[in-house]
Amino acid sequence: MDPENLASGVKTAYTLLGALMGMILVYLADETRLHFPVSACWWAQILKLALGLALVAAVKALLKAPLLSLFRGHDLANAVRYFLVVVTAGILWPLTFPWFSRLGRTSGPK
Repeated sequence: MDPENLASGVKTAYTLLGALMGMILVYLADETRLHFPVSACWWAQILKLALGLALVAAVKALLKAPLLSLFRGHDLANAVRYFLVVVTAGILWPLTFPWFSRLGRTSGPK
């Protein structure tokens, strides 16, 4: 058995476990509570996408070193990090969608 290959497989397994647990939580939250609106004008949709991707990339990058330090280099840090990335993308960021859906609307005649 190749120890490097085994270590890579274990790291991948922890990463997938964290992402899967996050997806389960996001699914349950959306089905039971969130039901966030997805409609918005075209430029608000683009803004929503760009800012959401930037937020997810920042969370992924900024949590790596602190979590590895906290877990003393154990691969469990990857599970926690990807769990938090998925929760950010699937629960925290969508909480801003009602605000985005109001962008571009006119208040009507005065």
